[in-house]
Amino acid sequence: MILKLMGHDPAFRNWGMATALYDTKLNHLSFTGLDIAQSKIDKSVSTRKNSKDVSVAEFTVRKIMPHIKDTQISFIEMPVGSQYPNYMLSYGYCCGIAGTLRAQGNSIIEVHSQDIKEILTGSRTASKDDVIIACMKDYPHLDWPMQTKKGVTTYIKGRAEHMADAVGAVRAGLVTKEFQDLLSVIG
Repeated sequence: MILKLMGHDPAFRNWGMATALYDTKLNHLSFTGLDIAQSKIDKSVSTRKNSKDVSVAEFTVRKIMPHIKDTQISFIEMPVGSQYPNYMLSYGYCCGIAGTLRAQGNSIIEVHSQDIKEILTGSRTASKDDVIIACMKDYPHLDWPMQTKKGVTTYIKGRAEHMADAVGAVRAGLVTKEFQDLLSVIG
């Protein structure tokens, strides 16, 4: 059986996504695409802040929906709460969108950032750059965001880090007990 999977790295302005196929008979994972919902900051003074925040959520959901179609299982690196208001706004936004996806019937398995780092790099304390480089090495066929400045081509960190974490969410999710239990049920 081939499962359609999706990895998510949620954040308020940058929601990373990775799509993949998993062959349950061969135990083989292949990534098929990357994307990011990267909302623009609305600097207008005539629009209320809460209206701007709702617009960001709507933009993100609209960006996710075409990818989530027919996905059997999503893996999400869920953020943790914080004492800072902006982080809590992001936390609430991420939980709200994840809850909405689950309420619409999408199977969601939550993973932790340290598990993503470990599965991709072997270290639970790896840097963002280490995670990006490991993913680009393992999956060079994916459309990683690149830029060339002064003749040097490098990845665009602000986009690539979220895509790499979405890839890592799938990889980390495959070894969770929850995923293994699902596999035993679907055969």
